[in-house]
Amino acid sequence: MSNSKPNSGFGSITIMIRDVGDQCPDAQQQLFVAVMGRLKHSARKILQQFPKVREWNEDDLVNEVYGNLLRKLLNKRIKNRRHFFATACIYFRWTLLDFVKRKKLETVLQFDEHLVSTDEPSEFEQTELLTFALDQLEQISNASRQIFEAHVFLGMTFTEISVMLRIPKSTVHDRFIKAKTTLRKAFKKLYF
Repeated sequence: MSNSKPNSGFGSITIMIRDVGDQCPDAQQQLFVAVMGRLKHSARKILQQFPKVREWNEDDLVNEVYGNLLRKLLNKRIKNRRHFFATACIYFRWTLLDFVKRKKLETVLQFDEHLVSTDEPSEFEQTELLTFALDQLEQISNASRQIFEAHVFLGMTFTEISVMLRIPKSTVHDRFIKAKTTLRKAFKKLYF
């Protein structure tokens, strides 16, 4: 059993996921609270991009999307439980963007323009691509994979990852680029 206590510092969600696996008391509730905080952060970013939903706050938006997200995740078979949090975060973002699009809201796109384009892949294609990407992540070294997942799925900066792992920021950046290059090559092989 783990003696580490989750905190609001860097890497706390990773520690909580491990503690749930170790069946620590109250670990599941602590993980749920942390994940909801992460989802609210994602909702806050969406609210900044789409001015017509500003009458919502992040709690309202998370609650609106949460039921839909649960239905999607309950219908999926997630082979590797370590990827569950990453999968949930990605599905949350897709569901959130779908919700915003359904409202036919006027948008001000600051970045991620491709995420709301009309030629977006279907949910099946997104699921297949996600499954492929997660399988490819298994081929990357643990050190590079941990950095890639922390940056892409958890939204941590290279500085935060550097502090969490106690390694130089340049090493974090190099390992991230290595993981990204490996994944890019795998996707090129898939499509060409």
